[in-house]
Amino acid sequence: MTEHQQDCTEEDYYEHNCRDTMQRVMLVLDGELSQDEELRFMYDLSICSHCLEKYKIEKEFKLFLSSKVEKKRCTEDLKSKIRLQLARLRGGEP
Repeated sequence: MTEHQQDCTEEDYYEHNCRDTMQRVMLVLDGELSQDEELRFMYDLSICSHCLEKYKIEKEFKLFLSSKVEKKRCTEDLKSKIRLQLARLRGGEP
């Protein structure tokens, strides 16, 4: 058992994998996990304080970044030009 997993019981440890949990952090923050996968993720956080702390850091960082990003809508003209370029790249007709 690794040092940061010392708060896990022995039974929990065999079912919990920090690397797998951390790979799912961005998926859960982006809402890309199924309900069952998200429940499992939250359970993993509840048994490992190391994973919970890493999750909190990533969540705060994502909130910080989203507060700094200026969101703008593309004009219909720009969308049309992009579609035209994509069609040309695919070898299709505009």
